[in-house]
Amino acid sequence: MRVLLVRPFSIVFTKPYFTAKPPINLGYLSGFLKHNGHEVKILDFGLTEDLSSIDGTIKVFDPHIVGVNAFTPNVLDGFDLIKKIKSINSNCFTVMGGPHSTSIPEETLKECSDLDFVAIGEGEVTLLELCNALERKNDVSKVAGICYRHDGKIIRTSSRALIAKLDDLPFPDRDSIAHLYQKLKIFDQNLKLPLNKILEIITSRGCTAFCTFCAVHRAFAETARSLRLRSAENVLEEITLFKSKYDIKHVSFLDDSFTINRERIKKILNGLKEMKFTWNCDTRVNLVDRELIHEMVESGCKKISIGIESGSDRILKLINKNITIEQARNVFRWCHEAKLETIEANFLIGSHPDETLQDVNETRRLINELAPQRILVSIITPFPGTRVREQMLERNLIFSNNWRKYVLMDDEPPPWRTTYFSSEELKNLQNVIIAEFYFSFKSIITSLKYMTSVSVFKIYFLAALEVAKGYFSYKVKFIYKKFLKKTSKENL
Repeated sequence: MRVLLVRPFSIVFTKPYFTAKPPINLGYLSGFLKHNGHEVKILDFGLTEDLSSIDGTIKVFDPHIVGVNAFTPNVLDGFDLIKKIKSINSNCFTVMGGPHSTSIPEETLKECSDLDFVAIGEGEVTLLELCNALERKNDVSKVAGICYRHDGKIIRTSSRALIAKLDDLPFPDRDSIAHLYQKLKIFDQNLKLPLNKILEIITSRGCTAFCTFCAVHRAFAETARSLRLRSAENVLEEITLFKSKYDIKHVSFLDDSFTINRERIKKILNGLKEMKFTWNCDTRVNLVDRELIHEMVESGCKKISIGIESGSDRILKLINKNITIEQARNVFRWCHEAKLETIEANFLIGSHPDETLQDVNETRRLINELAPQRILVSIITPFPGTRVREQMLERNLIFSNNWRKYVLMDDEPPPWRTTYFSSEELKNLQNVIIAEFYFSFKSIITSLKYMTSVSVFKIYFLAALEVAKGYFSYKVKFIYKKFLKKTSKENL
């Protein structure tokens, strides 16, 4: 079958502080389908709402099935894309996958009448079996892990077992996404490198944690105890293969917890050191120690991103983060000691509905104490499939299901609140904490070190404007409210 895989527009990618990168997830799907005999084409509308160019592709490629991968913030854009596709060719089948539709498959079908199927969870085997069933005109009810309509009813088939051996999967189809680098931002401003010199790779699936704000357990068979690892040999084989083909200089590991297996990570570090690569990863403070951090830096690690979420041990327990503030202090001390180039700390405002101003102030103090080079401060977003969404719905704290507003960083206050903070207060706290950090003298000097070209300078300049706009908007509102309060007292 001819399969068209598409990434829809996402407002997130238009923000200067986010680097839009090619859809490696579609590359994995494409690689698997091609390996099993299907013809695949990938389209990317991540940075444009203009869908006019899809007309020619649908007419020339004439796909039998179109797969759209969407997250919560761009699921409505995915629906628009599917509607457009059906208007061009009503005979092709449409499928949506991703964490949003996986968490609420029935609701997703109800929201988009032009959507034929939802693929639930891991997509490779499910999409392959669906393609085969449609091609042979077999009964699709035998395909595990899908949701679809039949005789006016929504049918959900049996659950799909997780892919046990990730090493058995073919490598992603990077040839089909390589040209997309030309459409996206030229540089990754965090790594001071052109995007086409960075190899993004996923070496594991699943997670051992059960954080209340994360829906990863829904994507992996509704259990957070679903971690599977590719072997070090398989990972290094992929890196070696694409090193020469694309002249790769840096490897970016996209795993949620890259360092979870000590024996495996050490083998990978040795391979990276031999290949003289630089690299970066995400991890948790309970999955590294002083010795490992030094070994990571010695093997070429340039950046580590760590989710701390809160400076309050009370909140960390409430959100099931399973880390402590003392662990965070130790890890950041070790990173500074090892002279790691960039340490990014990620925090969530309102990560639990009962977070108080005292908890937030503890977060502000911890940021200063840890002294990371970069921070990402987000407002809690109650994504479908998360425990925090259930908590907030129980307390009537969510005002809207306008999915386009379900972004971690938006220009406007979110359509929800927490027990102690209004929507506007959540946004103001985010603006203030970000501005406090990035407008400090130390942070400005650090940022200057990253500005190695005009392109990178432009990205930083636009990001600074965004931060300034948010902060001064808050200050103006604050001063105006004080003025109103003063004048009202004088008039009494």
